Formats: sequence, structure tokens, C-alpha cells
Amino acid sequence: MADNRPLIEKAVAFVCRRYRFRDEHAEEFNSLVNVKLVENDYAVLRAFKGRSSLATFLSSVIQHLALDYCNHVWGKWRASAEAERLGPLAVALEQLLYREGHTFDEALAILGNKHEGVTRASLHAIFEQLPQRAPKRHDVPIDEAEPVARVGLESVESRVLADERRILARRVSDFVSAQLASLPDEDRLVMQLRFEQEMSVAQIARMLGREQKLLYRVIEKREKELGAGLRGAGFTPSELMDLIGHEESFLAFCFGNRPARPSIPGDEKVASQSEETP
Repeated sequence: MADNRPLIEKAVAFVCRRYRFRDEHAEEFNSLVNVKLVENDYAVLRAFKGRSSLATFLSSVIQHLALDYCNHVWGKWRASAEAERLGPLAVALEQLLYREGHTFDEALAILGNKHEGVTRASLHAIFEQLPQRAPKRHDVPIDEAEPVARVGLESVESRVLADERRILARRVSDFVSAQLASLPDEDRLVMQLRFEQEMSVAQIARMLGREQKLLYRVIEKREKELGAGLRGAGFTPSELMDLIGHEESFLAFCFGNRPARPSIPGDEKVASQSEETP
């Protein structure tokens, strides 16, 4: 633990500044962190599985300890009347900012993946209407606060990774949308019909009056370009694979205006042949 002391002290100091702990609260919380980290033969550190950096893991542990400590010392979190009036998105934003301590950009990434149509401008308009939160404080002895500071050690790293996935998914979505926007109009339409509207290549060929073999080549070329672009932008294959199958990693690609899906006679017959290699 001595080797990790600088990381722990930095995380504790950050939390104390974030929650504006007075000197006595900062001292109590620091003592509480030390107790939790050494109890049960350093169970917290033994729960670290290496799926994130140790600094990130310790910061998350200490952040969750701080939330439990604040709940006990200052009472449970309640949404403001104004947030309730503005709706669920405002309540979620208020909680992310004032209870969980996220920055506005982090809250934008998280909420953008959960709520369709959220933009920086729309979220900032809500933020400007929210009241500043100042938790009501009262003092309690540390021996009363310690029992409530329970952290699900096995799930801490999972929560860290979930937050990281949300941010990564938003970055990937923005990058892919920008790449799609740079394509020629007809190629972008082909990609939209194939991947957004899930039309077969045969159906697209009939709709656009183009040869099916040529469309396969267009799709393959644009897929390779997109893959190279993602790698060039620093996205690794392991990161992209980790986004698959996780609820929090919602990917949303903007193709532009959505064309109406055509009604093509004989769709069933065409669909059965749609994936044949040309």
C-alpha cells in the first residue's frame, strides 16, 4: 500500500475539493479511506483485476466511498423541484453533476448515449435552468460513518469500465458519422440503405439501377477505408470489440436524411439471394 500512497492521497484530495469538505470532514474522510483500504487484509487492492489503470480503479473506489460518506453525513440525494419540473433528462443531469461529480462533458457523453437527440446546446440549456446544489451538512463521528461506507468491490471496476465505454462509444459514433458525411452522396446512400435500413445488396441494386457486383465493391471499399480511418485515429481493435454487447456502449451513426425504404415486389425471393457472393 505504501507504493500506492501518492495515488491514494491525490484521489482523496480531489474528492475533498470536489465536495468542498471542511478541514474536519476532510480529516475524517481520509481516515475512513485508510480504514477501508487496509481492512480484510487489503481486500480492495486484491479486488483489482487489471482491466483499467490502478489510478482509475483507486479513484473510483474513493469516489464511491465519498458518495456513501456524503449520504450518511448530509442525507440522501433528492432531485430539485426545478429538475423534476424539467423532466427525467434534467434529473439525470443534475445527479451526474452534483451528486456523482461528473464534468459537463462527461455528463454529455453519458446522457448522449442514453437519450436520443441530446446535443451540447440542448443539454447546456437545461443546465442553465438548474439551481446550484449545496448539500445540507451536519457532523457525525467517524465510527458512525464507517459502517455505511460499503463498496461492492467486485463491481467497482465494472462501473469504471461502463463509464469509459460510454465515452468511447460517443467518440466512435462522432468519428464514424464524420467519415460518412465525407463520402460522395451516392456512396453514402448505399451505406445507409445497407447498414441503417438493413436492405440487401440485391434490393439496393434494383432500387438504384446499379449492378450488384459494383455495389459489393463500393461497400467493401468504404468498409476498408472506415477501418483504416478508425485505426489512424487511435481506436484499437480491442477497444472496438469491447463495445459490442454492452448496454452502455450505444453506437449511433449519422447518415444524413433517412430515405424512405422502398417497397420492392418479390422482396422475399430477393432476400434469400441477397448474401450470395457475386
